[in-house]
Amino acid sequence: MTKLFNLMRFSRLGNTADQRSNILLSVISVISVFMAIIAALFDFIEGTQRLFIVNITVVLVYALIYYLNEKRKHNQARILFLSFANLTLFITANIHPKEYGLYLYFLPLIGLGQLAFGRHDKLLKWIFLIVPVISLTLLEVFDYKVLAFLHDMKVDSNPYAFFINLLLNILMLALMIFYLDSLNRSVEEQLAKSNMELEMFFYRTSHDLRAPLASAKGLLCLAEKSRNSHELKNYLSLTNKSIHVLDELLTDLTEVTKIRGGNPELKEVDMDDFFDEMCQREEKIKNGHVRVQRESGVKTILSDKVFLNIIFRNLISNAVKYGRVDVQPELWIRSGSSNGSVFFRIEDNGVGIRQEDQKHIFEMFYRADDLKESGSGLGLFITHNAVEKLEGTIRVESTLNKGTVFTVFLPMHGSNGAMR
Repeated sequence: MTKLFNLMRFSRLGNTADQRSNILLSVISVISVFMAIIAALFDFIEGTQRLFIVNITVVLVYALIYYLNEKRKHNQARILFLSFANLTLFITANIHPKEYGLYLYFLPLIGLGQLAFGRHDKLLKWIFLIVPVISLTLLEVFDYKVLAFLHDMKVDSNPYAFFINLLLNILMLALMIFYLDSLNRSVEEQLAKSNMELEMFFYRTSHDLRAPLASAKGLLCLAEKSRNSHELKNYLSLTNKSIHVLDELLTDLTEVTKIRGGNPELKEVDMDDFFDEMCQREEKIKNGHVRVQRESGVKTILSDKVFLNIIFRNLISNAVKYGRVDVQPELWIRSGSSNGSVFFRIEDNGVGIRQEDQKHIFEMFYRADDLKESGSGLGLFITHNAVEKLEGTIRVESTLNKGTVFTVFLPMHGSNGAMR
């Protein structure tokens, strides 16, 4: 019951239309399982064996739908749910009198067919619009006697059935309206948040771009006037640092744009080769200054390599950058699988992050005051956004002067074609 209650708190679970749709499907699947179990118990008590077997089949199918949805096989779950719901309703309408009002359920089914799929699944939207319409038309044309072989299972009239089914339809439509209202409010909140972030982004970006440019300009003016070769070399070195800061900021800004505007393209990625490439990019790892240990429980995954690059470049770069001077810098890269997800753990023995900073580190332009190295303040914000784009989560654990652990959880796609 706790699981069902948590699923139904739409406003706190899932920020996108797809996530809300997945939650709605899980809720309906759980409710359908409970309803079918109750119906099966009544059939068993009344001795109607055929209907008992039918209801047990319904329980198993909806349990499978819930399982597929929880395993992130969302499209398969939606297609199975809508196909089975349409088939079940069509058969049930053939063995119940029209006065039962079972035809009313085709309306919420049409609504669910439109809510279940995104704008990229237009064909599926049309299929699950046409199928209920055809089913209802056939029932009306043949006076609810399309499947003649089911006539011996015909159920007697019940004076209360129509009102019960009408009430259930109203409840289902109310649930969909609540879902849409909740989704709209969430979109409005996300839009307001995005606008605030955009304003802050422009303000801070203009400031951060101006600082290294002004510094480089001033140093070049001094270098132009200098006649001392040692002094000139020092000015040029400082100018180079300013240009490097500017280059890092522009790289981060490019990555923000890439993440915000792009959608992941899932391809098989060999994670051993991937982390070899990542480590070879870090000079301190290449020259042996930072020691790396790897424990690989995941060989390949289906994911977007560009987004993975953004995530782990930032995490590995930070682990190398914020090492302690009193110990041999070490980096541990571990991977494995758990509860339908793969995880990657990046651990270091560096300076660590203060407890009060940990809840802010994924915010845009946030910089911890006590760190000597001051980046753009965008690195972990970008990392967090890239992880979310891949439908994953990221967690941090850190102890000051002992080290930091970042754990990235990503979904298994398909079989995780994925994980071998």
